[in-house]
Amino acid sequence: MQIIAPRDFMQHTISENVYAGNAMNRRLFYQYGVLLPASPTATSAGPRHERRGGTAGLIAPTRVIEKDIEEFEVDA
Repeated sequence: MQIIAPRDFMQHTISENVYAGNAMNRRLFYQYGVLLPASPTATSAGPRHERRGGTAGLIAPTRVIEKDIEEFEVDA
């Protein structure tokens, strides 16, 4: 399986998380109601009920798109 990403993807992803990671995490708590108690009558607009723990991570691309235009077959 290939993980395809544009050039500099890892650099930008990591720097974005360093600069804005804490703020994005705080926003997640308010936006998706992560800290609200579970209720049989409540609905969720986010991943709160689907995600059951574990760790988040980043898988590095196995194929990097270097040129502005590249053609290749993604799925055969």
